[in-house]
Amino acid sequence: MPFLNSQEAEQLETKQKFSKEKLGKIKEEISSSSTFSSEAFKNLCVYTTGSFARSEATDKSDLDIFIIGENDKQHHYGKIDEIKIFSELIRINKKLEFPEFSNDGEFLKIFKYNEVEKIIGSPIDDHNNWFTARMLLILESKCIYNDEKYNEFIEKIIKFYLRDKEHSNFKLYFLLNDILRFWRTLCLNYEVSRTNQSKKWGKKNISLKFSRRLTVFATIIYIFVFKINSEDDLIEMIKKTPWERLRESINKLNNSKINNDFTLFEKEYIDFLNLKEQYNTEIDNSRLEELGNSKTFRKLISDILLHQSIDEDLRLFLIS
Repeated sequence: MPFLNSQEAEQLETKQKFSKEKLGKIKEEISSSSTFSSEAFKNLCVYTTGSFARSEATDKSDLDIFIIGENDKQHHYGKIDEIKIFSELIRINKKLEFPEFSNDGEFLKIFKYNEVEKIIGSPIDDHNNWFTARMLLILESKCIYNDEKYNEFIEKIIKFYLRDKEHSNFKLYFLLNDILRFWRTLCLNYEVSRTNQSKKWGKKNISLKFSRRLTVFATIIYIFVFKINSEDDLIEMIKKTPWERLRESINKLNNSKINNDFTLFEKEYIDFLNLKEQYNTEIDNSRLEELGNSKTFRKLISDILLHQSIDEDLRLFLIS
């Protein structure tokens, strides 16, 4: 299939290298922290999402952090524990010269898994942002503290989505429905910011059409193309970035039209990454707006979903 030219490939590689190195540094800081070395916090994990998890960060990218713990007889996470942990994370964030946590630390809380597992799929699933934390864990995440617990929580969540696995003709409808629900939530959140005349709504619009759409639909496409239906396959998929999922899916399809669509999309996506961090509401952002209006990515997604190898039941599920 067609490839990026040398300059475009180098730009993408630079972002991937920067993301990996920066995450390595924060993992070192956390692992050497006396706070996180405490036995009291051995039953939780910390993971990042966003640009760093997608391996497309720059020096202007902030660190999006989520924490999942599990209360038991030895560990019970309360408000004081949250204050200790977040104070340490804020210190490390500042030391490594990351931008301040976005949205005034909206997601800086401990999600207690044994309390929130039972509400998965219920009307109150997104209470205190648990739905968002769970979906980003599956769709785009990198562990920065306690790999063992991170993997354990992923396995527990996947088992929940596979609870009807023994039924005949089982398909991942439960998980796919949540992924699509997450996409609709992102779209609604964008509409709210636009209606409220947020200064950042223009940048959110572009990110929604590129990085957010990539995160969601690269995962759906990967599930469809590779016919993912087991715990092992899902866990392997989660380890990949959205970009890797999309590229591997397109390689497997090996269709000339889809390959050409993907080449055009790659160029636009790299252009988007290079311009995104320069976004300013006071200057001309016409190129970003032009990219936001492009149909390239949507056509690529459509062509893949219409490919003859895609299970018709799965395809119809998207519009059912």
